[in-house]
Amino acid sequence: MSRIGCPSCRKVVMKLHRDPDTGLEIDVCPECQGLWFDPGELRKFFTSKALRGQFFLDDYVQNLQTIGYTINTRARGCPRCRCALEEKEVGGVQVDLCPRCDGLWLDHGELKRLVKKQERGGLQGDGRVVEQLAQGIRDEKGPSPMATFFNGLKSLFGKPG
Repeated sequence: MSRIGCPSCRKVVMKLHRDPDTGLEIDVCPECQGLWFDPGELRKFFTSKALRGQFFLDDYVQNLQTIGYTINTRARGCPRCRCALEEKEVGGVQVDLCPRCDGLWLDHGELKRLVKKQERGGLQGDGRVVEQLAQGIRDEKGPSPMATFFNGLKSLFGKPG
């Protein structure tokens, strides 16, 4: 994909980060540390050990708190299709969604806040974000021990898992 500009900083070109194992690519603004997720990438983010480790560890979040920047609150445009992003509330966090391509912009720290809210009892808000987040967290944790047990039994008796 082509290089894209930050919806918040406007003129800053985002840096593409790629997981060598999964091929997942996310765009990160080197200035404000916001994250751009193309459709479906938020869910896949949680199973990417490389990207999750790089952009979701407490050390990363704490180190960035010393960086000075101002979040642009003017209307933001989608870096992919140039459509105006829409602000949606998800779990008390204002996220920016593209109504045309379903891309998602998260300002620095918003991903962490969304995950914490989900782990404390679920999120409410825009279904596109809530479902990707919930499914991604489930995928990260893997199948439950009971599901693994029953799939093992099915395999043992020649039934598809």
